[in-house]
Amino acid sequence: MNRSIALCFSALFVASFVSGVVIKREPFKRLIPADRLRDFPGMCFASTQCKVFAVDDSWSLAPFCGRASCRIVETKDKEGEDKKFLAEQVEDCGPLIDLEATTGCELLTVEDQAELEFPDCCPQYDCAEGTEIIYVNATTPATR
Repeated sequence: MNRSIALCFSALFVASFVSGVVIKREPFKRLIPADRLRDFPGMCFASTQCKVFAVDDSWSLAPFCGRASCRIVETKDKEGEDKKFLAEQVEDCGPLIDLEATTGCELLTVEDQAELEFPDCCPQYDCAEGTEIIYVNATTPATR
């Protein structure tokens, strides 16, 4: 009995070193100037939906994997005066891992992943511990 327990723990110990790390990153967020229509002042126009949205409303970016929200951004102009403008807060999966340049990572496949809601539609990668990750169009690798 003790031998089988020790063998089980040994197998788990070895398996923990052989397995990789699943890379699932936080959503990548950025603000961009909102598209607007002159007949709908104070609202954001979503070209993916062909619809306008009020401030603080959110919408899917389908067929792309992402979500957007209509925001009011407060800033200062060159003279130091307060200025407000409409912005679209875009959340998406961020840069993709360059699988050709990054050895030690593989893309995990999930059935019907493209049909899932954001952020579940984002790609997930299984990378060996300590893999130097290179992103598509990136100049500096990151270590995971």
